[in-house]
Amino acid sequence: MLGWTILAMFLTSYVKGTSVAIVFLGLLYFVDKDILSKLTYQFKNVYTYVFMLPFFLSLLGMLNTSNYKEGWHFVEVNLSLFIFPLITLDFKRLEDSHKWKMLYSGFVLGILIVFVMSIFQSIEQYQENNSISVFFYNHLSVWVMGANHMANYVIFGVIISAIELIRNKQEYLPIKSRFLTAGILLTFVIYTVLLSSKASLLVLVLLMIFFFAYLLKMRIVNRKIIFAILVVLSISFAFALNTEVLKSRISNVKSVFEPREVDYTSRESTVLRMSSLQASLQLIKQNWLFGVGTGDVQDELVKYYGENGYVSAHEEGTYPHNQYLRSFLTFGVLGLFSILLLFYAMYRQAGKHHKMIAYLWIGTMSFLFLTDDFLFFQTGVVYFSMFSALFIFALKKNKEDDTILTATH
Repeated sequence: MLGWTILAMFLTSYVKGTSVAIVFLGLLYFVDKDILSKLTYQFKNVYTYVFMLPFFLSLLGMLNTSNYKEGWHFVEVNLSLFIFPLITLDFKRLEDSHKWKMLYSGFVLGILIVFVMSIFQSIEQYQENNSISVFFYNHLSVWVMGANHMANYVIFGVIISAIELIRNKQEYLPIKSRFLTAGILLTFVIYTVLLSSKASLLVLVLLMIFFFAYLLKMRIVNRKIIFAILVVLSISFAFALNTEVLKSRISNVKSVFEPREVDYTSRESTVLRMSSLQASLQLIKQNWLFGVGTGDVQDELVKYYGENGYVSAHEEGTYPHNQYLRSFLTFGVLGLFSILLLFYAMYRQAGKHHKMIAYLWIGTMSFLFLTDDFLFFQTGVVYFSMFSALFIFALKKNKEDDTILTATH
């Protein structure tokens, strides 16, 4: 169990360190004397093939690529999609009744460590230049990873904390436990706002609407308390939106959709994403059946940018920022199908075991796949593979509590 907890903690603080934890868990899996029975059991499960399909497509796509160096890098990164369906069987068989709680605790602790270290670094920078912008966006997270990638982790931290807080209330756990969980949840909400990822901010708002609706429906919290919380959050959001960084990022989004010609020389992230979206769709039309190959996506995009006047995207080498489009562009229609099939498998398992946290993971990831190439970067593919594999292969229906709220077993 220690290996899984360390892996969850390293996800957010030192993603390269996850390789050590994965190798350790892999060795435990393969040196087991019952390895043959475990492999037989796992490969009898159709979901194993569904989960591994994107990895197998990356191997097959090497036959249709000219950039072998980039292609093999992509295959290496996608190894997580092959490994996690196997090693999660050991997690499922662990007898520790607190294994899920320890896993989530490791993940939450990792986020908190990064947050505290980031704030201290920003304070040092603020003392040097007296600019509040050092507490926002990439200034806050650049030392560990991009703000958009970090926000993807924090959003799931919000989900874990919110579900734990509701569980604490329903089970009448000690007031200290409730305050601690509420404090962590508030910290993650603030962290999401500071990271200023537009996609994650939208997900945060949707999650807040969902949880408040759930609280009202289940009558877990008095309506007056919910109203008071909403007022405080609204005032806080209004204040945050008046900061220079957030105001600028939101106004840039609005300007892209205004009825005027888009300035493709701008390096604003929304303009770059619009460029990559248009270019990806055009290339998909030309390569919809087999795609461009495992290693050629970036080369084909850069070529298209240069030939069609997308100046900044060409100079930046902008990637698709959309996993659905990237999979479609890389492997053709089968690539898109493999991603949709994987989400369908998760949905079926979430429904079978009645777990709210799995449903929210599916909803959050399916939306964030619209905004980033999750399976192209190690920070994304390890994170997605670990929790998705756990929700497909390691869930057990709690016989004593069949509510969809249960997050631990």
